Parts: sequence; structure tokens; C-alpha cells
Amino acid sequence: MAKTQLNKTRRELILEHIEKAVIPNAIDRTHEKALYDAILSGANVAIRLKYPEADMAILRKYRCTRFDRCLKFQFPTGRVDGFSFPYADEERLADMPNGGGCFTRDVFVADEDFETAFNEHALVKKANDAAVSRKNADYHSLVHTAKTVEDILAVMPLPDALIERLCGQRQALVAISPEVIERIKADFATAA
Repeated sequence: MAKTQLNKTRRELILEHIEKAVIPNAIDRTHEKALYDAILSGANVAIRLKYPEADMAILRKYRCTRFDRCLKFQFPTGRVDGFSFPYADEERLADMPNGGGCFTRDVFVADEDFETAFNEHALVKKANDAAVSRKNADYHSLVHTAKTVEDILAVMPLPDALIERLCGQRQALVAISPEVIERIKADFATAA
């Protein structure tokens, strides 16, 4: 059976599968997520220390609150450092008075537990990101040096649906029904 040559499109399909399904499952980020949740919880405590809930209830009534995902914290060691939460988690943060945004001068007081989680999260995230980068480089080198789909399959399994996309019916003929293809083949067979 003829081997399926890797072209740019096939390489991109394989790399897309690797980046979406293989690499994210290869790195265990549970500890990083637990530390992130501790930071989020600590940030909410620090926000409520500065802006008590009783005051916020009145501001909410008049729609004078906002969520700020870029926050600065002062730690017990005296260090001031910032953290940017993703947009997806913005509403998980405690609200604060309106007026300002990521560039306000608000600094929130944090406790020792928060500082510990903050520092450890930075280390764990950096290590996980480095592991992702290494794996990404490994897989990219495999995909870019392999000549055929079968070379890839000799090293790593791919889902059946992806193999069918890579090795199945040619993409250019998909829009033509099998009956039309058979009629065209028959025309050439009778002409010969």
C-alpha cells in the first residue's frame, strides 16, 4: 500500500491535534490550579478588606461597581507585586467601586498564606509552561521531519477520525459524487 506523504495541510492537522488534545493532557496542572484558586480566594478577601460588603451593597444598587482583573498586592515582606486574572475569571473576583481599571493605584494588603500561594504558583506555572514548551518543540520536530503519515503513526497513535482525514479520500474530489467519478472513468475506459 502506498504511503501518505505529509504536506503542509496534513502537518497542520496533526499539530493542531497535538496542541489541543495531546500536550494539555500530558501536563498535570492540578497543583497549579489549586494555587490559582488560593490566589483568587485571597484576592477576594483582600478586596473585601479594603471595600467592605456593606459599602458595596449600596454601590451595587446604583450600578457603581466594577470588576478589576489586574490587581496589585502588598505582602507582609513589604514587596508589592501584581497579578492579572484571565478575562474568563473576572466575575469570580469580588467587585469594587467604579472608577479606574488595570492602572489604578489601588494596592491590596495580602497575608502570608496568600504570599506563599502567590510565590509557589509563579514557580509551578513557570515549570509547567517550560514542560509544555519542551513537549511542543519535541512534537514539532517529529512532525516536521517525518516524510509520511505512517512515520508519525510509528511513533505515536492518532485518532481514527484524524487518520481518515489524513489518508482518506482526496479532498479535491469530495464535492463530486462517486457516481459522477465512475461515469468519467467509464468514458475514458471505453475511449481506450
